[in-house]
Amino acid sequence: MLTHDQVFFDTMQRHFPQWNRYKFSSWDYTTGPRCNFSNNYNEEIEKLIIDDDPIGAGQKLGRYLEMVFGIINENLQTPMRYKLENTYTLSEFYEPLVKRIKDKLKSPNKQHKISVLFGEFEQGTIFRNYCAHWKDESSQFTSPEIESIFKKWLEIEAEMYCADCKSYCHYESISSTEYVRCNCGNLNLKKDEKFV
Repeated sequence: MLTHDQVFFDTMQRHFPQWNRYKFSSWDYTTGPRCNFSNNYNEEIEKLIIDDDPIGAGQKLGRYLEMVFGIINENLQTPMRYKLENTYTLSEFYEPLVKRIKDKLKSPNKQHKISVLFGEFEQGTIFRNYCAHWKDESSQFTSPEIESIFKKWLEIEAEMYCADCKSYCHYESISSTEYVRCNCGNLNLKKDEKFV
């Protein structure tokens, strides 16, 4: 299977983790295509952290989060300000997403576990600006700092992504009952044990 689309590549890799993954690195008339083993976003971020490249890891993590936030916002039917060019920054995705999660997963006496995790993650979203634009060395994020942000995101993602049906949770309303669950229903975010 061939693709040039990173989102599709990551989706297929999640569905079929045992598949070998290669990326065309170059091509010429004498030898034809040259291929290298390819990693998904998470594997590439981990490798950049291990290689002590916090800027590269932060840039890759920022792109990954923009992709995932877009998917989750769509799934949750998050109201967002319309932009004609359809390009959104990390913060433009993040703030409406957190508001939508709090609105749909509220309880009179308790807070939802995902709301708590997003609250802990909020300070971590500033890394995107620092990794995308030049800053003096003293104000750069370190690899351990990017790793901490990345691990916090993986903790959140584990709560919102169903490994059984390979889908992020989505919002639906059926006969005036609201659900925030995955496609197969095994992951239901409105269950009582998800509130702390």
